[in-house]
Amino acid sequence: SAHTVTTGTGASLTIRNGKGSTAGGAVVVACSATNGAPVTLATFKANGKINFGNLPTSSAGLATGDLWNNSGVLSVA
Repeated sequence: SAHTVTTGTGASLTIRNGKGSTAGGAVVVACSATNGAPVTLATFKANGKINFGNLPTSSAGLATGDLWNNSGVLSVA
């Protein structure tokens, strides 16, 4: 089953050395605005693959170091 951790402003969360109860488990990182539905930012899969499904498709307005999807190529602003 999934575990949801809710923390206060400025809090951090560390996940390490975990073992899922079933094969193929993943760690999903999501966030939401106040009272908003969570948006998945990254999925870390048990097979070592990482999915960033909601990256911006343009570097316009990004800060230096932000990631973006440049037509299928991971780019850094």
